[in-house]
Amino acid sequence: MNRPYKHWSRDEVVREIRRLKKEGAALNSGHVARSYPALAYAARKYLGGWEEAIGAAGLDYSRIRRKRFWSRERIVERIKELHAAGEPVYVSYAEHHYQGLVGAATMHFGSWGEAIRAAGFDYSRIKRQKEWSKREIVREIKRMKREGLDDRVVELNRAAAQLAREIAGKEALVVGDMGPTGGMLAPLGTLSYEDVVAAFAEQAGALAEGGADVLLIETMSDLTEIEAAIEGARQATDLPIMATMLIERPLSSSAPTTPAAPSGSEKMITSGCRNDSNCEAITR
Repeated sequence: MNRPYKHWSRDEVVREIRRLKKEGAALNSGHVARSYPALAYAARKYLGGWEEAIGAAGLDYSRIRRKRFWSRERIVERIKELHAAGEPVYVSYAEHHYQGLVGAATMHFGSWGEAIRAAGFDYSRIKRQKEWSKREIVREIKRMKREGLDDRVVELNRAAAQLAREIAGKEALVVGDMGPTGGMLAPLGTLSYEDVVAAFAEQAGALAEGGADVLLIETMSDLTEIEAAIEGARQATDLPIMATMLIERPLSSSAPTTPAAPSGSEKMITSGCRNDSNCEAITR
């Protein structure tokens, strides 16, 4: 099924800002970073920042920003104040207690970690206040699945990407992994296509914000789920995408898709890329 996704560009960012303004949505940086992370990401990429994007849309940011004016200098100053007072400043705590500050930091610096570094602190030491090790992230995800919790999906995916980014530095690329949902899409199962797209968009946005360089959609057994994953990812970010399928013997997937029709896969993947040079469909 062909469904629209957001293909970001400078003009598309401006159009989206004007649309939100017309609908009466809040356009201050903190609110946008929390509610429209894909738009915030695209604004930084194509226009250099949120304030610049607001100006490009013909709006006066001084009338849009909320009570507190967050400049780069003020963000750094506030982080130093919190640290000096002994307050935790690791990202998961900050997101719950200093939402406006974290949103502004994301807008001005690209991520909370970069703002921490700009304040003169070692982010690897800051993060140890909440030790999101690989083992803990995996354990927490399993606990969430067991208890039916999903309110920390963004936090944990972002933390996982940030951890990988810290380790990789500039020497390697960070791949944000997105596996299958574990359920079946309708009509064979109970998952709706729209819900799956939304779930992958949320995960992809968090991975991109955490510092992933590329997204890997892996071990899928249903082409429709891959399509939903690509659409969701494209709604949140324009990072390059790789996709793999799980084919079992005899040569068929667990879903009603077989490797006998690669042209369908190629068509689906290239339609998701829309001729984006970052994407390439490969068949054998």
